[in-house]
Amino acid sequence: MVEQISAALGLVAILLLLGLIWGPWQTLCVDWARQRLFEARARLFDLAASGKLSFESVEYQEIRRSFETLIRFMHKATWVSVLSAMLTHKPKERTPDFVEAVERIQDPVAKKIAKRQIRKACEAVILQLVFRSIFLWVVLLLVYLVWTFHRSFGGFVRAVTSKIYFVLEKEAKETDRIVGQSVSAHSNA
Repeated sequence: MVEQISAALGLVAILLLLGLIWGPWQTLCVDWARQRLFEARARLFDLAASGKLSFESVEYQEIRRSFETLIRFMHKATWVSVLSAMLTHKPKERTPDFVEAVERIQDPVAKKIAKRQIRKACEAVILQLVFRSIFLWVVLLLVYLVWTFHRSFGGFVRAVTSKIYFVLEKEAKETDRIVGQSVSAHSNA
């Protein structure tokens, strides 16, 4: 009887966790990413308000439009939709419009600030893709573990290899010394 109650409570806990992950957690991730995008758009506005970039410039309007598109459609962005879009659409041979727009900015300080805001926006999009997917959690955890193990194991392998090389080198020198003494002894005789 106690085992059945424990199993039932475990099942309820798993269902609640899954409900949390596919319910409020999804909204939280999207809202977090949108907030980062709003902040990036606000920094771009501040850049234009400071006079380093014109509100009427094509560059400003292109970058702002890109931020607004991301904000508007963030809820539709999942790793599955991004992957399927990458596989079904022909790759563009040119860079995205907002990247070209940033490169056209003349003021080096304004260009640096705009690039930083685009990088922050891209990071927010990628992080929300990862955080919304249990599958990507598992994949990234496995990648992290393999990477960590490889780094640790790689250091171990290098240390052992260098010790083996040292021992072999020492033995080879000792063998060369003994053979050299033996050759010289035979030649003296």
